[in-house]
Amino acid sequence: HVHVAYYSPQDDALRYVTNAGDWQWETKTLDHVGGYAYEDYPFYQGGSLWMGDLSLAVDPDGYVHISYYDAANQCLKYATNRLK
Repeated sequence: HVHVAYYSPQDDALRYVTNAGDWQWETKTLDHVGGYAYEDYPFYQGGSLWMGDLSLAVDPDGYVHISYYDAANQCLKYATNRLK
C-alpha cells in the first residue's frame, strides 16, 4: 500500500492520500487554513495554516503517523488514525 502526505498550495491544505482500502485511491484533508477538516476520517490534530516540513510513518499495525510544522502558529503538530 502507498501512503503520501503533501501540502496543497492551491487551498493551503495538508492532504493524505492512500490506496490501502481495497486498492482504491482515497484523499483526505488533515488540516487547512481556518481550522480542522476531518472529512469523516479519524485523524486528530490541532491547527490552522500549515506550512513546513512533514514526516509520515506507518506502524507495524498499519496505523499512519504524520508530524508537520505549522509555521503560522510556530509549532510542531501530529496527526494519526490510531485513535479509532
